[in-house]
Amino acid sequence: MSAALLPICDAERARDALWAMDSGCDGNRWVRIGMAAKAAGLEFEDFDAWSATAGNYGGQSATRSRWRSFRDGKGITAGTLFYLAHEEGWRDDAPRRVTPQPAPQRKPEPERAPRYKAAEVWARCVPATPDHGYIVRKGGRTDGLGIYPKSAKPVRVYKDDVWHDVRGWLTVPAFKPDGELATLQFISPVDGGPKLNLPGHRFDGGFFTVGELRPGVVAYIAEGIGAAWSAHAATGCPALVAFGSGNQTKVAAAAKAAGARPVIVADRGKESQCQSAAKELGCAWVAMPADMPGNGDINDIQQAEGLEAVAAILSSEQSFEQAAEPAKENTPHAFAFTRVGDMLHHLKPIDWLVKGYLEADSLALMFGDPACGKSFLAIDLACAVATGSEWHGMETKRGAVFYIAGEGHNGLAKRFKSWEVLNEQPLSDAPLFVSHRSASLYDAASAELVSQSVQALASGSGHSPRLIVIDTLARNFGGADENSTSDMNAFVTNLDAHLKGRFKACVLIVHHTGHADKTRARGAMALKGALDAEYQVERDEAGTIRINTTKMKDAEAPEPLSFRLDRVGLPFVDEDGQQIFGAALKSTDYVPPPKAGREGRGKNQTKALAALLELYNEHRDRLDSSGLDPEGARVKLDDWRERCNFESRNTFWKVKETLQAAGKIRVDALYVELIRE
Repeated sequence: MSAALLPICDAERARDALWAMDSGCDGNRWVRIGMAAKAAGLEFEDFDAWSATAGNYGGQSATRSRWRSFRDGKGITAGTLFYLAHEEGWRDDAPRRVTPQPAPQRKPEPERAPRYKAAEVWARCVPATPDHGYIVRKGGRTDGLGIYPKSAKPVRVYKDDVWHDVRGWLTVPAFKPDGELATLQFISPVDGGPKLNLPGHRFDGGFFTVGELRPGVVAYIAEGIGAAWSAHAATGCPALVAFGSGNQTKVAAAAKAAGARPVIVADRGKESQCQSAAKELGCAWVAMPADMPGNGDINDIQQAEGLEAVAAILSSEQSFEQAAEPAKENTPHAFAFTRVGDMLHHLKPIDWLVKGYLEADSLALMFGDPACGKSFLAIDLACAVATGSEWHGMETKRGAVFYIAGEGHNGLAKRFKSWEVLNEQPLSDAPLFVSHRSASLYDAASAELVSQSVQALASGSGHSPRLIVIDTLARNFGGADENSTSDMNAFVTNLDAHLKGRFKACVLIVHHTGHADKTRARGAMALKGALDAEYQVERDEAGTIRINTTKMKDAEAPEPLSFRLDRVGLPFVDEDGQQIFGAALKSTDYVPPPKAGREGRGKNQTKALAALLELYNEHRDRLDSSGLDPEGARVKLDDWRERCNFESRNTFWKVKETLQAAGKIRVDALYVELIRE
């Protein structure tokens, strides 16, 4: 009989074709063969017996699980089985082989899972630490979590034909709405490792809360703790971990019963389940972008695009009435709106790190020419925040400060010591840290290493990261191009995702002016567009350092400030026994820089006014430290002339006369007085 006249399929013929093929093939081919064998009418026992002859046989339980997942369709039919067999040399008109039926080399069936008591296991756990692999990878937080210690009695969980010992694993408790512990979830520290649930217990409405659940707030209902971390970090709202889509409805109901407004967050592929749950409860839900891979969640979006992208996704919530038509498969992001009422519900006052100048959870920049004093200003701010002391009359919030430096430690140490001496504020126990080297923050992997180090040091200090200084952008930009918009966007994205967004900290960048335009920072304008605040730093010939606001996104621009560098004697000497001096900033009354065309405000006049103001402030300080009235401070003409240090006496006298004529100063015999505007 020719091959063309053979029946399309019978069990004996199909079994013969199956056994003609190599059972040790790769996984994709093995699945195709299994689907084709099922389509040809073979039983599981046929497929399992054939599979068991392979060296990579995964056991009967795993094989049965895959067999059950095989469905009709996807272009695989009974004919596929014979086509694949023909590829390996099988001939339909050849004599039938005697199909071997060896006993499958099955793995032993799992022993009965031990019955553990959730409360006893949880009581053995120790507080989670930020260096746990899963927390580091996901950018998470340790609050309320545990680690089942390696020294504890073993807890073993069976999954995928393997017994897993969960000692050293992150432990997430699930609590019922009444506060009773329901069960535990264990998460491996290894990248790609499994999540396992405590045997013998059910979640059944139990959840874990990131943040504080309270009446009147939005509460995001996420499947896993990674997504919950991202939702809370992006919005500040509480996020409840449901430990799977099957439990989200009950958890959302519990949040609603607590007076919160639940928003169910769907992992990719779970849209219909979440939509049904939202319809049942009369609440809102959020879908992932349609072009996202299956099972993707908002933590994946955070890793790829940052917390701002997460916030944008969460703001596109839909009510169940709006969700009738699912997004088309090729639609990248739904165009959505947010009710103004919801926006106002989340409105909060500005959280100032340095009152009026630097916000928490913001990106700020100071730019200026080389040697203009911008690094002294950055150090001055860093020390004030680390010690919680006022910054030249402005309140600060104390916290850990991280200074990512592009220059040597010795020069920085001298500046920090000068600040300590001048301000009489010890830095020895302050949570202030300086990097050993610069960082390539254009590179995401490098930025993540910085983030991990910040997290570990902050946890050890007992202070949350409040300020992260990058001095300078050029030294921490790696090999990227400052003038490239795409490179600058990558730099900003990494700062948002790994530093600002993760810690809700202020990231302060120190940068240089443009080569041609001294009124703006150097490089691509994408940087300025991303900033919350920008300051220009200038230093004139008299040594006065001024800081002016060039951008303040969400608040009123603060008043400009003036400083001078004070010479500070340090408590050590050089090799010749001479005392070493440093410098630190001291605030002065603000005097605007000279502007062309205004009488009394030329270059020399401005220099003379700044020198006069310096002398006046020095005399006030001297009187005040002696217990005398500082209002009695006076400046001698000769002292003023010497401080101006003009090339000739004639220049000084001409400047004096010009300032008198302009009404800037008053001269009384041997003394001069500055007239305040």
